[in-house]
Amino acid sequence: MEIRSCFIVLILIQCSFHAFAATASRDSVTDAELQTLSEALLAADINNCANLVTVNQQGSTSFHSHRDNAPLPLLTVQSTAYSKPTIEKLLPLHNNYVARVSDAEVVTTQETQEETAFLDAIMPTSVMKKAEKFLVDKGFITTRRRLSNGSYRNNNRAFRDAIHQIWFGLYSRENNTLGSSGFEHVFLGEIKNEKVQGFHNWVFFSKEEQNNNLNYKGKIGPNVSLGDKGMIVKHKFDWNSKEKPISSMFVGTSPEFEIALYSVCFYTRPGSRCPVKLNGKNVSVATHYLYRQGKRYVGSAFPDI
Repeated sequence: MEIRSCFIVLILIQCSFHAFAATASRDSVTDAELQTLSEALLAADINNCANLVTVNQQGSTSFHSHRDNAPLPLLTVQSTAYSKPTIEKLLPLHNNYVARVSDAEVVTTQETQEETAFLDAIMPTSVMKKAEKFLVDKGFITTRRRLSNGSYRNNNRAFRDAIHQIWFGLYSRENNTLGSSGFEHVFLGEIKNEKVQGFHNWVFFSKEEQNNNLNYKGKIGPNVSLGDKGMIVKHKFDWNSKEKPISSMFVGTSPEFEIALYSVCFYTRPGSRCPVKLNGKNVSVATHYLYRQGKRYVGSAFPDI
């Protein structure tokens, strides 16, 4: 009996070791590799709009201050920016979500079609292709699927399916209500406990400023210049009369650049600082994740400056 117990314990230890080793193998991606890839992603960002966006940061503020030190909008965007192929497909998604995480999301057929159209637009871009190759080559995305007869078939949609799940899969942040997703949190914004959460995309930010739903209140610390590819800003704002005391976002970059960079960091440095290099500058990207029913989803993602 003792021998059998020891044998079972040994098996459990071995299984635990193999599970740990599989997870630990993700650490084989070096900081230098992430920095090289991130520079390549920025260089490949052909739908970048930095030359079409004017940033007016105005006065400085802080996390604890409630004063409005910026009487003018942060962003002035030329209309042609919204005609960029991937941004054009991003815009219809802006009205697909309910901001309060306590309210369940109801996904209509039209909204599903708009998600599909957006993914159709971003997936063939060079930025996403580079991210796909990196994650597949490093073993984070498996493109081979085992069939019932023991043979294997290549799954050419593996990366797309993974992106769809981690960004658009619905999960609960409150009361088991399916009222949130990584995409809504990062590319739009959410309200929880009467506070703004997420909201890290310049396109939605600019549209909400234009619609008088958002009041920019000032910069926090220095920005990070991305040269002719835009910048990273840290700031404070009110959205629908609710404050976001501190936030950060890329300005001028394409949605596919942000999804590609954030997704790479989500897989390679989950829940921690992801060291990247952009325009020769060392920058960190923060990603947070949630586990729901055995699947991992983007909880949040933003440039951490």
